[in-house]
Formats: sequence, C-alpha cells, structure tokens
Amino acid sequence: MSSVKKNFSKSTNPEFNETSFNNIDIQKSHNTEIEPASTDEHNNSGSDIEVNTTTYSIKITIIGDSYVGKTSILKRYFENIFEKDATSATVSATFNNKTIKIDPYTLADLKIWDTAGQEKYRALTKSFLNGSNGIIIVFDLSNEQSFNNLNSWIDDIKNVVDIKKVEMILVGNKSDLPNKKISYEQAKKFAEDNNMQYQTVSAKDGVNIETLFEKMGIACVKMIIKEQKKIEELKEKGYNENGERISNLSGFKNNIDNEKIIISEINDNEQNNKKAKKCC
Repeated sequence: MSSVKKNFSKSTNPEFNETSFNNIDIQKSHNTEIEPASTDEHNNSGSDIEVNTTTYSIKITIIGDSYVGKTSILKRYFENIFEKDATSATVSATFNNKTIKIDPYTLADLKIWDTAGQEKYRALTKSFLNGSNGIIIVFDLSNEQSFNNLNSWIDDIKNVVDIKKVEMILVGNKSDLPNKKISYEQAKKFAEDNNMQYQTVSAKDGVNIETLFEKMGIACVKMIIKEQKKIEELKEKGYNENGERISNLSGFKNNIDNEKIIISEINDNEQNNKKAKKCC
C-alpha cells in the first residue's frame, strides 16, 4: 500500500539521491496526480510494505514575447495537441498543474502559469513571478527580435525575485522550422551568461517538451531540498534562514522564573528569621 504526504516537510525516507533521477516516470494525462509505483508490494514475510512519499509543490511561471509559442508548449505537454491555426495571444494568465514522479519517494506537483507577453500586460505578468520556484523564458528561434528582448525579461525577473533562489531555463521554441535566426551556440552562451539551462523544443512536433518540464521539476526539487538543509543547519547553529542569531527566549524565561523562585525563598527565610528573633 502506498501513501502520499502532501507537505513540504523533510521526508523520513532514504535520503534524496541525485542518481535516483535516471529513470523518470512522467504521466501524460492532463491535471493528473499519480500514485507512486512500488516494485515490490510485499516483503519476504508476505506483509505489506508502505512507501511514504513526499510531494513538493512547485510554482513554474512561463514568460516571453507574444506569439513565441508559450501556450502551444503547454497544450502539447498537457493535452498532446498542436493548434496549427491558433492566432490569439494569451490575456492575463492561465493555470495548469500536473504531478510527476522524481523517484519512488519523491513527487513534484508542477503548478504552471502561462503569462501574457504583450507589453500592456507586462506589470501583471511580473506579479505572477512572485513565489516562483522555476521560471521558463521562451523565445522563437525564427524571430530574432524575441531573442533580443530576452534581456528585458530577465530584468523583470531580477526586479521581482531573488535569482539565486529560483531555477531558470531558456527555451528556444519552433526548432522544427528551417529558417532559424538564432544558432544553438548563440542561445547556449546567452543562457550560460545568465546562469540558466538551455533547451530547444518544438511545440508542433512535441520534441523535448516533456524533457523540458522533467528538467525543471528535478532542478526545483533539488533546489528546495538544498534550501531546507541549509535552513536546518542554520537553526542547529542558532540562526534563522536570514543568518540572524535566534534569541533563546524560552531559556531566558526559564532563567527569570528560576531567579524569582530563589528570591522568594530568600524572602521567606528572612521573614522566618525575624519571627524567630521576636519570639526569643
């Protein structure tokens, strides 16, 4: 029997291991939560084995110019379809989610926001970046201007989130087209200069779509676990997550209470001594 823990707490299962990412099991159904698989339902004695898993809730925001294919990427990922004649741009933002398996003990609930690329919605799009664990920046490989505008999108990110605490992947969409204006080397260098991974995809053909979200899910879970471990280590040393010394208020209170008891006992002794002197 398997059970799922819907929380952010540290798993009691075997320590999360990066090598366990090798055989990722991704579910393709839309808006689906999966049950972790168990390769052995019974142990040697014949009793049931309960596999405890930890689910990490991960917010992913997709940004980029209009018509670079952000919505098409998500339609391919969630519904496995491509709308060839789609011409309308996303207004405001849309939301989808899917739970994927990272390893037998770890799940990632991907909560994905598709945002508008039009300038008039830029302020609203920036607001969706708040609280993101991962950000996917999309450009069109056949549109040089969409690549040139990447610096502006990165500036928006830096103004809203701490880029040291968020995973970013640069995505070159429409890799199926022959008239590419941006080379792989050019985009790869830009990504490296901005501490991002780089991935080419084709929403039309479905190439590398699942690989993209698999990479993001893995990177975000690793980052979250690393941050949790860092916070735990700081707490053990008496600091909070901002590196500030934590006051031992409970210990301070106990000391005060103990001092009150001692003072009360001294006063009682003095009163008893006075009474003894009077009677003698």
